[in-house]
Amino acid sequence: KRAATIGRLSKNGKETVYKAHPKGALPRDVIKIPALAGGSGMSERWFICKTCDGIFKPEELKYHKTHNIEKHPTQKPLALSEKLIKSARQKEGYVLVPFVGSGSEVVAAKKLNLDFIGFDLNPDYIKLANARLKNTVRQITLL
Repeated sequence: KRAATIGRLSKNGKETVYKAHPKGALPRDVIKIPALAGGSGMSERWFICKTCDGIFKPEELKYHKTHNIEKHPTQKPLALSEKLIKSARQKEGYVLVPFVGSGSEVVAAKKLNLDFIGFDLNPDYIKLANARLKNTVRQITLL
């Protein structure tokens, strides 16, 4: 609650009351997918081992505990990338990913059987995205 600003947000000019919806400002637009930030959602986080000079799946991290490890700082959950691509895709054309990073968007595009182009300035991230793509199978749609 706060004192009203006349002519703004308040019809009676006395008090403005804000009520937050528990599911966000536009509940139909809220996407509830666990995030990878802060260590949660580790089951999807691939990593680069500089010591072994390789790209590895999350379940192999236990074998590299003492190694020089690099993880992409903003890897998104694959389910989020799939939802975003589905909502914005066109009937024809490519999914363009100008900052491929760990490859979540290109992996999602491949899973959805869409053509895509991805690039990044960091060669380690290109290796990471390519490794994830090798382990991704396109969905087959029967008509």
